[in-house]
Amino acid sequence: MSSPRPRRQLHADPSLPLRILGVFDVDTGEPVADVRVVDLATGTFARTTKTGTVSLSFMTAGNWRLSIEKAGYDSLTMPVAISPRDSNPVTVVLGRRKSP
Repeated sequence: MSSPRPRRQLHADPSLPLRILGVFDVDTGEPVADVRVVDLATGTFARTTKTGTVSLSFMTAGNWRLSIEKAGYDSLTMPVAISPRDSNPVTVVLGRRKSP
């Protein structure tokens, strides 16, 4: 029985294209810090800074599925398609989880 492949935290690689993801609160418009952004194919992840941004240098041209997660907010899974010349940042808006 093989053990699961460990998830690895993102460390920027200057040789790869830089992708910026911005995460904001849907009600306030304020940036959301410490949001976990996960590439679902590899488990590679990064967390947003206090400005709500994260650099995703692992995202080269192609199709990606990201999971966006933060305690107290609704989780989001989203596809992201990037063309070879695309350098536009991606903006995500998260809503707070409603209490039951």
